[in-house]
Amino acid sequence: GEAITLFTEKDAKYIRDIATVVRKSGGEVPDWMFSVEKATRPEMQRFQAEAPNRERISTTKGSRTAASHIADKKKRKRMARRRRRRESRSKAAKAQEDDGGGGDRSQKKKAKKEKKKLSKNKSNGREEAGGNDDGDFAAFGS
Repeated sequence: GEAITLFTEKDAKYIRDIATVVRKSGGEVPDWMFSVEKATRPEMQRFQAEAPNRERISTTKGSRTAASHIADKKKRKRMARRRRRRESRSKAAKAQEDDGGGGDRSQKKKAKKEKKKLSKNKSNGREEAGGNDDGDFAAFGS
């Protein structure tokens, strides 16, 4: 690939480090980059501690920075994750409606209602198998 590094006169003392890395990796570097005065240790420490504030550099009007592209990419991924979550939740809700409204929860409610109905019938003197809703009792032989 090809990389382009832009620098100002103020940054020139840092170009030597970049040129060294490029040359070690097999790239072509002009000799004049190694003749530039090297940054002092305190300057390097200050540079590493806080990145310099720079004005935006662009070749066309309205072009975007790499940071904004990265931010947009992260935002698109986050939005896609949210959309997938919403879709899976709506699918789950639809599946519950198809199952009768709630899967295990609705089955537990139905079982509870049946149990309550059975106990009510027993307390009225009727067994589920021995009586009907009219209050008639079936006779059991002894």
